[in-house]
Amino acid sequence: MNLAPVGAALRYVREGRVDALPSWYSLSEYATRDKILASGYKGPLSWYKAAMRGVNDADEAAISQEDRFCKVPTLLIVSDEDYVTRAEVQVMKCKEWCPDLRIESVLGCGHWIQLERPGELQHLLERFSAEVTGSMPQK
Repeated sequence: MNLAPVGAALRYVREGRVDALPSWYSLSEYATRDKILASGYKGPLSWYKAAMRGVNDADEAAISQEDRFCKVPTLLIVSDEDYVTRAEVQVMKCKEWCPDLRIESVLGCGHWIQLERPGELQHLLERFSAEVTGSMPQK
C-alpha cells in the first residue's frame, strides 16, 4: 500500500479498506492504544494542538532564564522502543534544564510505559522517591 501519491489516502479511506497491522505494530500495542483512547481522542489531541499552536508561549516567555531550570531532583524514565518520544531527544533536553537528573531506561518497552510495564515503573518511582526523601519504600 502506497498512500503517498496525491489522492491515495483519500481513496483508501473512502473505500473503507482495512489492512493487517504492520509487523512493527503488535496486536498488544494496538490493544494498549485502544485502552488509552477508549474515551476518544479529544483530550490527547487537544493537548498536542495547544502545544503546536503555542498556546503557552507568552506565559513561558515571561519566565526568567534562571527560573526555567528544574531545581529539585528529577527522574526521567524512558524506553528503548518508544518511536514517538525518542529517548535520546528527551534525555538531551532534560540534561539541559534539570541539573539533578537521574535517567532510567525500560528496555523492550514502547511508548506506554505505565501500561506496558506498570510494576517496573512503580518500582522505579518508589525507589527514586525513597532516595529523595530518605525513606524506605513500602512493600
